[in-house]
Amino acid sequence: MRKTNKITGLLYVIMLFSSCGYYAHKQKQVLVEQIRNTNDSLDKMTKEWHNLLDKAVKVKNFSALNAQRIQIGQFLSRRRSVIANLELPADAETLRGSEDVYLSAQVGMVTDFYPQFELFNDLTPDSTIQYHLRLVSKDVETEVSWYLTIKKSLDVFVIKNGIKNTK
Repeated sequence: MRKTNKITGLLYVIMLFSSCGYYAHKQKQVLVEQIRNTNDSLDKMTKEWHNLLDKAVKVKNFSALNAQRIQIGQFLSRRRSVIANLELPADAETLRGSEDVYLSAQVGMVTDFYPQFELFNDLTPDSTIQYHLRLVSKDVETEVSWYLTIKKSLDVFVIKNGIKNTK
């Protein structure tokens, strides 16, 4: 009899939370927090890599770039998985899709362009270094542009859904 009452009570609580939208609201809150944390960290790591690149070009020692690139790549891989596996209501899918496009673009940059610098040394001609610098010159601008675009989308999403702003 006691087990039946506990199960009935638990089912009642679950139905109450489901019917009032609490669970969907909580899912949206988690998505917003995950995206903000991901984008803030990615922005910081991207800028750190570019600072290291600037220093490497001056002294022609590119060895420090490898560790930072690997760290960014691992971070992107983990965060894409986390965000992709969040259970979300249908109206949050667009936001997750935008984040995935952004992270995919950064994965492309990290895997296609960043590693080229790791092969350089003090014998690498300046013209080769300058050519590759032009290839990544828009990276920070593009990253910041995406960051701000998604931040605006998040702000609208937070207001529209009445989500408690954690930042």
